[in-house]
Amino acid sequence: MSSGDYRDEMTDTARALSVALHEAEQKIHTLERELVLARAHDSQPYPTADAYEKVCATLNASKTRNEFLERTLREHLWLNHGHEGLYGDDGEMQCAACIPYSVSDYKRQPVEELLAGLRNLALHRLAVAKPT
Repeated sequence: MSSGDYRDEMTDTARALSVALHEAEQKIHTLERELVLARAHDSQPYPTADAYEKVCATLNASKTRNEFLERTLREHLWLNHGHEGLYGDDGEMQCAACIPYSVSDYKRQPVEELLAGLRNLALHRLAVAKPT
C-alpha cells in the first residue's frame, strides 16, 4: 500500500468518524432537549396515571352511591305517597291512582316530575280536606 493510499484511507476513516461524531452529538443534543421538556412536563400540574385512577375510582364510587340514593328515594316515594293498589310486580313501581297528577311510573319518570306530581297530589288532598 502506498503512502497516498494510506492517506486516502485515513482521510476516509477520519471523515466517517467525524460524521459519526457529529451525528452522535446531534443525538445527544436531541436527547438533552427531550429530557428538559420531559422534566418541564413532569413539573406541570397534570394528573399522573395514579392520580387519574384514584379520581376515576372516586367518581365511580360516587356514581354508585348516587344510583343507590336515587333508587331508595324512588322506592320511598312510591311506598309512602298514600295510595293503595300499587303495582310492583317484576320490580315495577307504578300507581294508577297517580295518573291524574302526572305521576305513574316511580321507576322511570324523572325524579323532578315525580316530586312535582306529588306536590300536585298533596295540594289536591289539602283542597279536598278544607271545609268550605
